[in-house]
Amino acid sequence: IKTRELVILDEPTDGFSDQQLDKMRGVLEQLKVKQLIIVSHEQKIESFVENVIKFKKDYGISRKE
Repeated sequence: IKTRELVILDEPTDGFSDQQLDKMRGVLEQLKVKQLIIVSHEQKIESFVENVIKFKKDYGISRKE
């Protein structure tokens, strides 16, 4: 990581077990980045973050819920 200003993670937990997800929380806290964007289908990630933005795809178009 070259900057601690912004980190974007796309599906960083794909295929993780529950135990691995719990470890991921600690890793994210250790990064101490100012802004972290996580793109994920894993609902457990919601407990790791302050804000959640959900999108739903209708007829091939993604819309904010």
